[in-house]
Amino acid sequence: MFKAAAAAIKGNFSIALKKQKAFRFLIGAFDNDGKITRKRWSRDEEIYLARSYPKGTDVGFIAGLIGRPVSAVRRKAIRLGVHRPRSGRAAKAANAMNAPPPAHF
Repeated sequence: MFKAAAAAIKGNFSIALKKQKAFRFLIGAFDNDGKITRKRWSRDEEIYLARSYPKGTDVGFIAGLIGRPVSAVRRKAIRLGVHRPRSGRAAKAANAMNAPPPAHF
């Protein structure tokens, strides 16, 4: 886990490491009956996701740190009801809705 965090901070995941992780994921994804099994989310992983996701932390960094695919991190955030900070037109609209009423002269 520390190697993934260090690589995510530096921003240089090598292609060989990605292939190796994907291969290990495919092997470990099936049980003896051929059914797909997935690693359950630990409470610590959920807490880290719930605290860092709304702050705008890069999703790739979170995924690399906890050792899960980016899509799994996004799906779990949706299930937990955690939202990213708004930007662009959505942020302007949200700020306009929360603005105090205009002062009367």
